[in-house]
Amino acid sequence: PPSTGSCIVRTWMTFLGFSMELVPLIVKANAINYLFKQGANRNRVRIEKSMLYKIVAAVIACVIVYLIVWTVVDPSTKQSELSLLDDTQVQASHYCASSSRYWRIISQVFLIVLLLIATVMATQGRNVDAGFNESKEMAAMIYSHFVFMLLRVLFFLFGAEVVKNDWGTVIAGMTSIFLSLDTIICLGKYFFPKFRVAKGQTNPVPGRHIYSLPTAETNPVSGR
Repeated sequence: PPSTGSCIVRTWMTFLGFSMELVPLIVKANAINYLFKQGANRNRVRIEKSMLYKIVAAVIACVIVYLIVWTVVDPSTKQSELSLLDDTQVQASHYCASSSRYWRIISQVFLIVLLLIATVMATQGRNVDAGFNESKEMAAMIYSHFVFMLLRVLFFLFGAEVVKNDWGTVIAGMTSIFLSLDTIICLGKYFFPKFRVAKGQTNPVPGRHIYSLPTAETNPVSGR
């Protein structure tokens, strides 16, 4: 059965983990889309990498503050529910929950909003140069997150009707499986290929800025 400590850790790992994954991807995709859009208009743009880091840090800081308030005011703790099996047997189901369900609802709505924004970013990046285009990888990752999030919600809402015996433990186990599968798919589809590409770059180019250079159909010097 879960403990109060494991319930709190589970809440932090799930909410903070998804936020730390999605927020940097959204900021990165938005910066790339903006650069290529300005490049198509033949405008020169400079984006400070430090500014991108600050945006990510600010959003993650808000998430951490929310989790701290949640943990202090109404932490997710071990809950028990008794069910009568027959005239002589009573079964206890254990699960994690806060006194108010709105804490979890707000966190799930926030993650859904992040998924929707990431979907828009992936759609806008379809026409970006192939060397920077991550729309397919982001779409696959977003689809995986959405499917497994939907499964977790449905199993939490209707699991008690499907699983009659010790449904709290079964739901906790299935949630762990869904999160593990979701993580494995995202690592294999998006992050591991990035590691291979980074490993193959023997001479990375350092820099503090990201530039978008003007494009032109002809070279004004050579005429070609």
